[in-house]
Amino acid sequence: MRRTEGLGPLRARGDRILPLAAFAVSAALLVAGGCAGEPVSSERDRAHALFVQGDYEGALAALEALARAEPGEAGAEALLLAARIQRDSLRRPEDAARTCRDLVDRYPGTGAARKAAFLLGDVLEKDLLRPRKAIEAYRAAAADPEGRQALQARYRIGRCYRALEDPRQARLEWRKLVEEEGGGGEWRVPALLGIAESLEQEGLHDEAIRAYTDLRAQAGGTEAEWRAREGEARCLEGAGREAEALAAWRGMRSDGHPDPARVDGRIDALGKRKELRDGNTD
Repeated sequence: MRRTEGLGPLRARGDRILPLAAFAVSAALLVAGGCAGEPVSSERDRAHALFVQGDYEGALAALEALARAEPGEAGAEALLLAARIQRDSLRRPEDAARTCRDLVDRYPGTGAARKAAFLLGDVLEKDLLRPRKAIEAYRAAAADPEGRQALQARYRIGRCYRALEDPRQARLEWRKLVEEEGGGGEWRVPALLGIAESLEQEGLHDEAIRAYTDLRAQAGGTEAEWRAREGEARCLEGAGREAEALAAWRGMRSDGHPDPARVDGRIDALGKRKELRDGNTD
């Protein structure tokens, strides 16, 4: 099943209910061609009207016609919107991937091509479950110094290597990102979390504990801090340091963990394990 990351809750437009992803497409369709002239604006208006009516095939045809008529930036943007409709509205990820590749080939260096490279990676990773191919697309997006999603693409490359069960390469990618982005970067904490979790998955508990501790120092007050504390406690368990793990889980409970029932379950399980090991079964 395709992951629905980013679609979010439903919102109303008139008497229709559209996901947030559809609102992004609708808003983009409202942007006129500007310097390209009135015909572009007219075609966009037509595509927008068809889209909000739920005629996605009609909107797609209008955008493809616009792309054929306008060889410049307006045509590139039309293809990008067409790919989004194919992916999110028509649920045709293979078609969306082909449109993205066509856009990148026909309009290299444009803003639309930069966005299409990232969108191609997203479709390949999440919809088509082809992480190796997604890495190629994300590398193209990451290599563009003007791409607004370049750093996110680099984070995604590590995630794809992790999906390919290559945690060492995933860590290499994330460590490069952490080193080059510097302190305070948007993708620093997610990359640090990925590094720690990949170490834990490999059973490298001592290294993972150090990585989780480093993450905690930089993620204070965020969801990532809780994930770091949980990971640290799990690794303490895995390393046989049950007393320390129990103290860690109890500390999370007293500090107001957002899922107290789950924390209580870990505390109870550890307590019973300790009793059995110590021979206190009465």
